[in-house]
Amino acid sequence: MYCSHCGKQIPDNAIFCGFCGAKIQGGYTPPHPSEPRPDTVALPMKWYKFLIYVQLFLGTVVALFTAVSYLRGAHWDELFELPKALMYGFFPSLRVVDIVTGILYLCMAAFCILVRQQLAHYKRNALKLLYGLRGLSIVTYLFWGVLTTVVLSDTYDIGELIVALLLSPILSSIMILVLVSLEKVYFTKRQHLFVND
Repeated sequence: MYCSHCGKQIPDNAIFCGFCGAKIQGGYTPPHPSEPRPDTVALPMKWYKFLIYVQLFLGTVVALFTAVSYLRGAHWDELFELPKALMYGFFPSLRVVDIVTGILYLCMAAFCILVRQQLAHYKRNALKLLYGLRGLSIVTYLFWGVLTTVVLSDTYDIGELIVALLLSPILSSIMILVLVSLEKVYFTKRQHLFVND
């Protein structure tokens, strides 16, 4: 089956075109032929396509590499220029924090794949899952930053720790919240596309 609005090939059971967003079913005749029905107006889908073809794939790869880094403790060589054995020797609880953080990043990678699939197939729950992924990202960033700061606060200057360990997760979380706000506006206009079960 082909979309009568944009001409692209679409699944036979589609209700909306996945390319232009036009409604496929229904015999609607507008009161004035020059005025299209609001839910059939083609909306730009550039952010949606970037999200499913680039951002979520890259997010999966980055989350996997980050998970491996935390599970191996490799980030300590870069962050404090101290071998992980020395950091874990002085602060054994850091190993637990790093392992849990690595597991959270593995979950984030799997979640990226799930969200991508749900969005690509216009599933009804796709947007909730997308916002859930954004929330998991914030929790993961802040989890490691806050717990590592608490563990190291008896030994290191708290001001230096906040700059070294918390500034980046806080700024990343703020950026994600701004992104979620923009995505809410973007996807509210396209909510009618996500109807598949």
